[in-house]
Amino acid sequence: MGITERRAHGIITDLAEAGYVITQKDGRRNRYQVQADLPVPELGTREPAVGEVVALFAAQRRTGTGAAPASDGDASGAR
Repeated sequence: MGITERRAHGIITDLAEAGYVITQKDGRRNRYQVQADLPVPELGTREPAVGEVVALFAAQRRTGTGAAPASDGDASGAR
């Protein structure tokens, strides 16, 4: 995806704090469970579930379509 391990950790932390990901310790590793039924907050009339958004990313990854990966130096600052 073109991001560093540190950036990935920050994203997971943000998602966990928002309740979209549950983090479970498994020895020295962490296991993550996505709460796929939760809605994604947006201004539209219908909020897609997290699972729907993840499925879109997974489909793009399998087909090789979609935008070029963003770098950690992305000026948007979005996480």
